[in-house]
Amino acid sequence: MANSASVDKAHQVLRQDYFDDVRGLADDVLAWWDRDQDADRDGLVEYLDESVDGAGRVIYTGQAIECLRYSEHDDAYLDEMGELPSAKDGMPWSQLAYFAFRADVIEHLESLGLDVNDPKRVCSACSERSVDESGDCETLECAGVAAE
Repeated sequence: MANSASVDKAHQVLRQDYFDDVRGLADDVLAWWDRDQDADRDGLVEYLDESVDGAGRVIYTGQAIECLRYSEHDDAYLDEMGELPSAKDGMPWSQLAYFAFRADVIEHLESLGLDVNDPKRVCSACSERSVDESGDCETLECAGVAAE
């Protein structure tokens, strides 16, 4: 039988693995956003949603369960939809994990400076993530000068 310390270590490793996946997907989404200069907010959300939907953390039952165990947003489905999905055909682990994983990825994107609800581009003049959809930089240094 495993002792408490070894179980705690195993959970620590699995949690780290989960958040490595969160950071990896967030980095991929951010790189896509910075690369696709024609994308708008709707395109960003669509790319994020499709990326989360195709992630192993959502697709595979075991990984979906781990997602819900280690996510900071294990209640995201309830927050978004208002009620839990029916479990009449079995527990909908993937549906629950989709919302949890998506919320963790969005939170990490925000820590990287990308707000999915109001995404900005990096200004070529000041290097801040502050260029709005009109192409104007919102920093005081640039004072609304159009980014190149």
